[in-house]
Amino acid sequence: MRTAGASNWTPELEDELRVHWASGAPASKIAAMMGGGLTRNSIIGKASRLGLDHRRSPILPRLEPGEARARRNELQRQRRANAPKQPKVRKPALPRRAKKVIVPRRVVYQPDTGASDAELVQGWLAMNGPRRFERGASGDEMAMRSFLHARGYETTYRQGKLYLIGRGRPRLLTYKDLVAFVDEIRVSEGLQRIAA
Repeated sequence: MRTAGASNWTPELEDELRVHWASGAPASKIAAMMGGGLTRNSIIGKASRLGLDHRRSPILPRLEPGEARARRNELQRQRRANAPKQPKVRKPALPRRAKKVIVPRRVVYQPDTGASDAELVQGWLAMNGPRRFERGASGDEMAMRSFLHARGYETTYRQGKLYLIGRGRPRLLTYKDLVAFVDEIRVSEGLQRIAA
């Protein structure tokens, strides 16, 4: 069952709506003037079905496209000017690479081909001395990754390739490059090299 106002639009009511609509009165006032249980939405719906002119919003002024853009830009400038200034925070700098330290080259012990393993070890120790490592030092990849992590570097695998992330762009590394990089840091800190 329909309401009284929405059911019967007679030609006289339509003519009255056209007159009020042309006067520029708001739809809620037209509904109050016409009475009969009409609502603001029923007035707007009937005006749309009759093809009456669309009206501008009484709240928002209509602007030309260029004016609207200029007004929006001006509002954005005002917001930026009134916004509190955020101090620029610099991220702590991570060392790109440890400084190269000139380390004297080790003499490789090359015995005769008929030497036993024990003789090889003894010969190497005589030339280079015993190697002493701190607890947890290892040439294992996970141990080297945790060593680098403690010094501000991260390592990750992307598409099966090992990358070192520190300052700047990630660097692609092989296992040999990783050992060399760890050794550079270890030597700069006065520690024993991983690679013999």
